[in-house]
Amino acid sequence: MASSMADAALSVVGTALAPLKDILLEKWAASKDLGANVKALKLELLSVKALLEHTRGREVADNSGLKELLVMLQDHAYDADDVLDELEYFRIQDVLKDSSDAADEHAEGDLALHLRHTAKNVAKQIWLPACLSGASSARQQRGRKAKLTSTSCCCNTSHAVGKCLPCSSPPCVLDNDSDGASMHSSPERNNHKNQPSEQLSFDRVEASQRMQHIAEELRHLREIVFATITALGPNGNTFPNIDLSRTSTICETTQKKLFGRDSVMKSIIDDITKQSDKVLTVIPIVGSGGMGKTTLAQHIYNSEKVTTHFGVKVWTCVSFHFNVNELMEKIKNDIYGEEKKGNAVELIGERLKNKRFLLILDDVWDCSNEDEWEKLLVPLKKSQVLGNIIIVTTRIREQARIVKTVDCSIELDGLKEKELMDLFLQIIFGDDQSIRNSHPDLIKIADEIIQKLKGSPLAAKTVGRLLKPRLDEKHWKRVLESKEWERQKGDDDIMPALKLSYHYLPSQLQRCFSYCALFPQDYEFQEEELINLWI
Repeated sequence: MASSMADAALSVVGTALAPLKDILLEKWAASKDLGANVKALKLELLSVKALLEHTRGREVADNSGLKELLVMLQDHAYDADDVLDELEYFRIQDVLKDSSDAADEHAEGDLALHLRHTAKNVAKQIWLPACLSGASSARQQRGRKAKLTSTSCCCNTSHAVGKCLPCSSPPCVLDNDSDGASMHSSPERNNHKNQPSEQLSFDRVEASQRMQHIAEELRHLREIVFATITALGPNGNTFPNIDLSRTSTICETTQKKLFGRDSVMKSIIDDITKQSDKVLTVIPIVGSGGMGKTTLAQHIYNSEKVTTHFGVKVWTCVSFHFNVNELMEKIKNDIYGEEKKGNAVELIGERLKNKRFLLILDDVWDCSNEDEWEKLLVPLKKSQVLGNIIIVTTRIREQARIVKTVDCSIELDGLKEKELMDLFLQIIFGDDQSIRNSHPDLIKIADEIIQKLKGSPLAAKTVGRLLKPRLDEKHWKRVLESKEWERQKGDDDIMPALKLSYHYLPSQLQRCFSYCALFPQDYEFQEEELINLWI
């Protein structure tokens, strides 16, 4: 989607502008006769940022040409980020050099040496590329099998940095100190005490030419992108039908109170814990995305009455692909643990033979093959105990028809206005009634926002968390009057509410969020792995 490319380019532009947020870099550049270059590059980056922010959220379906233009724009924004980073490097090198020179004038011996080595270590560990810093050793300490270290990457750090930074020349004076050197003095080390520390020399001409070239390319591409978007006009903007996909669910719930579903929950719990004359009963819970099917199932699963009644409880997220063998393996692992080896069907049948069980199959999408469904039930029907229950949550009524053994499904509609308002205010203010009472103007705006949430608990949670950090009228009205609400396509369309939460993320977090789309559905992220990939 072109909007995703625009968001990615905007993120890079924001990163490139970061060194220019204060005036230190611009002042230093002016002292090097580069003030005009930095100003021109800054203006182009701001112009690109203004253009991309203006077009945020606008989808242009199947427009490969515009996507390619946005990729090129992002590439040049990366170039701008690189050159400004290098200028910041040399600015800090000059600051450290000035500090070191001042120390030489007012101190002797170890103090001057300490400042020189401090300058060198700061340059190595903070401003150099990752392959030249101590980052790899930090990864090793976290158990990663990284092989890059500052010593294996290159023999002479300064020469390697010179190759990495186009706006530099290799230093004239070499320093053979190493980070692993002994702390004790030696004649050879003392001979270096009064030598100047290594410095990369700044190539002003090279920097000037690069900035001029990048600014020209940005200007040229910006004008083309602007002309393209203008030519497409409002009729060229379409919003594709994005399915509200789900991540794997778990049996624990983060929502302590169940809003507006108490009577439904009590009814289901009473039904599944009463005396039954059936070996196995399947109960579907049906509702559109975001209506709280999973939350309801979680509260049922964790209720004290249910826990007491059933000898075995299993929670499994099915999601898009209904694969009987995989489901059997999941159920077996949940009952026995992953270390238990053997035929899943036999092990499940053996374990459940004399135990009353509750099985939750959450988020079922594709169980159109009735033979596959019956195959799943084979080991579950071997139980010699009455009253076993399977609860299936799904958005698709046809799925409910295939799996149910009761006369009717449980249909979840949107919450009533008062119930939704209670949930909305709970998300924002918590249980503190005094905070709510101190913001009557915000409560009025909340009344208007509730009308746009279509009774959806998920939409209420999403928008509530967006409003919670900023309890000011201006921010709340901006959310209320957002153009996104105009794009709702039905009584159960909550995508505008979800897209709002994305658009209000900082650009760098938008990029991290979008990155996760590279992985397949239900991929189980590991925190450290994902963070390292983001980096």
